[in-house]
Amino acid sequence: MRQLAACRGVIFGLMLIVAASCSAGQRRNLEDAYFRFDGKRLVVGTSCIERQWMLQPYGLVTVGLRDLTAGKQWARSGNTCCDWACYGLIDETSHAELLSCTAVEDDDEGFAARHLRVELEFYYPEIETFLRYRIRAYPGANGLFTQLSLKGNAVKYLRPGPKRDDVRFDLVKGKEKFDYAANSRVANHIAGFAYDGQQIEYLINGLDPRREYAVGMTWWSPDDRTLRQSLHVSSVDGEIGHELSADCRIPSGAEGQAPETRLFELPG
Repeated sequence: MRQLAACRGVIFGLMLIVAASCSAGQRRNLEDAYFRFDGKRLVVGTSCIERQWMLQPYGLVTVGLRDLTAGKQWARSGNTCCDWACYGLIDETSHAELLSCTAVEDDDEGFAARHLRVELEFYYPEIETFLRYRIRAYPGANGLFTQLSLKGNAVKYLRPGPKRDDVRFDLVKGKEKFDYAANSRVANHIAGFAYDGQQIEYLINGLDPRREYAVGMTWWSPDDRTLRQSLHVSSVDGEIGHELSADCRIPSGAEGQAPETRLFELPG
């Protein structure tokens, strides 16, 4: 009986530790970096940016992302999609148990600047998987670092996604970038762009040979005044090809010029 009582004491102590790490009203600051969690809403930010999540039965949902310097809102409260939704594995029908939520000062053992490290750990019993969500807020930074890791038997429950039959543009050569500064002057789909010093190449997949398509391409440089380019479209085998524009100057935001869009037909 004494052994049983001792075991009960250990179990109760562990339960207290878990409950304390998930308690409501948690707060922590490091210079201008901050963390708030009231048991339902999670807020992490700096003097430049703030992101807010709502805790749902299936995980965290981003409901606010604000550029505090520019006064711009990137995400709004109507969102219900889990931040780490994965087809066939985690969605709005899943059940997540929040095991812990902690915030500590960290410097990655001297390999990083001092910052707030926020960690939330969930357990998904239906797929026997633990999920850890890590957020790093660096004082004065205009962005937040997020990282996701899984541990368990998720692979066993993963179902293949549906076969895609839509038209898609796959970037073959070049790199995708997003210019946050330019976003205050142009739409999101233009501030997000592909760039290469020599050649950008896209492969258009999913085309139905029985249909005709109109393709639009937009180009614009936020600050370079000297960029020039040509636009060429061809079949995959190279037998059909058209040069749509030759050595044209790319509009520059530095000169107050608007983005330029070119439409062409496929086949054509």
